[in-house]
Amino acid sequence: MSARNFLQDTVNFIRNLLEPVIQGVGDPEVRREILLALNLNPAQAGTPINIPSQALSNIDDYQQANADDIDIETFLSVLNDLTQVYNALENFITAAVAGDPEAAIEELLTAYLDMLLLNYVRVRHPGFYITLDALKLIQQQSVRYGGLVKFFTQTGQFLKELYGDSWDLQTEADAKNLSDGILFLVGVAATFIKAEIAYGFDPDPASTSPLADGVSDRTLTMKFAGKTKDASDNIVKGEVVSTWTLVPKDHRGPGLLLHIDGAGSLEIPLGNNVSLTISVDAPDAFIYTGDDL
Repeated sequence: MSARNFLQDTVNFIRNLLEPVIQGVGDPEVRREILLALNLNPAQAGTPINIPSQALSNIDDYQQANADDIDIETFLSVLNDLTQVYNALENFITAAVAGDPEAAIEELLTAYLDMLLLNYVRVRHPGFYITLDALKLIQQQSVRYGGLVKFFTQTGQFLKELYGDSWDLQTEADAKNLSDGILFLVGVAATFIKAEIAYGFDPDPASTSPLADGVSDRTLTMKFAGKTKDASDNIVKGEVVSTWTLVPKDHRGPGLLLHIDGAGSLEIPLGNNVSLTISVDAPDAFIYTGDDL
């Protein structure tokens, strides 16, 4: 199969965006998550999502087709199949709120599609997602606390004024507030040197560990990886994973807990298509800075 053309890429994007809806056809747990995301009664998860199997088959066939065989007519045809997926979602939400005269179906649909789009960008393009959020955060807060000049020239004072009592890191709420700003921006900066980052956590609504989930939700993880060649032209690879967590006074802080883990490998060519790889994992390191734990 040749590379996909623009029309196929468009369909692929929409198909991936609607993946949770498609999964909900045979999975009541996915339907339950859709309802919970919209603050609807999860007991309605037994309501089916009815997407014609032929529509799904047509979409898959279109994605796998040779790009040379794709034209505007087949594109419009598959858009009709994608519309059936949307209609199935609309029917599912309509059935779930049946009997509620105040339910706004269009608003619920728009809200859920917005969630799908944000999650798609967050998962598939995290650097773009967090950069947008960071720019939004800087713009909002700089206007309120003295402008961008103060943000860049008096950063410490700016942040202290911005976070007020939270700056003393006394409570779990303070840690969350500071992490959502400072650690988040550290992660944004790391993306500019091509780090992979993860910030935040989506807990299971039925989780039995809310404290651990809360800490995970404000923890920043960054992965730095790279490769080069040594003087003998052998390939050297390495990666470092660093996790940052603020520790409030309520948790025997205040301070910052760092977890650092590293690994490396040396690949030595021995002959045609044969090489020797030597890998080394560094021991985990924990670094704490702040008041005694």
